[in-house]
Amino acid sequence: MMIKVMKICSCIKIMIRVIGLNRDCFCLACYTGKYPIEPQETIDKFCMEMK
Repeated sequence: MMIKVMKICSCIKIMIRVIGLNRDCFCLACYTGKYPIEPQETIDKFCMEMK
């Protein structure tokens, strides 16, 4: 498991370096599981629709 995590971290670092932008310009939550905001406790299929 640790090797897999290290490979993912390494790939993320390489991806960011190749793109040439600051790491803060990206949301990497899909890769790291660290989301910048807490998700709602209850989510329905219309939660992202304009109200």
